[in-house]
Amino acid sequence: DGSAQAVRSAEIAPASIAPPTTLATSSRSIQVMWQAPLLPNGIITSYTIFRRFAFSADSIGMLVHTQAPPQALVFLDTSSLQPYTQYQYRVMVVNSAGSVSSNYSQLTRTSADSPTGV
Repeated sequence: DGSAQAVRSAEIAPASIAPPTTLATSSRSIQVMWQAPLLPNGIITSYTIFRRFAFSADSIGMLVHTQAPPQALVFLDTSSLQPYTQYQYRVMVVNSAGSVSSNYSQLTRTSADSPTGV
């Protein structure tokens, strides 16, 4: 009959998310920023941030934050960071069909603390 019909395909796992960018904001905090995946392949339900010490063999890392859209794609990590220590972060993005993780970010070093007892 020539009328248009909407067709929706099933969701598949997201694909292609870039590593987050990071910025040390103090001796015990790092700002983590990321972009939505290039191919969300459905409705994004959450972003999870993982952290590891620099040069760690730990491929998974420690979960430090989870958030759901439409929150800003930024997180300030203040959880147990040590002064003058290097860290790396990765982002896992999830939809109803699965998830994909970014590679780890470049190294970010927290700043040094002020001397104590001087």
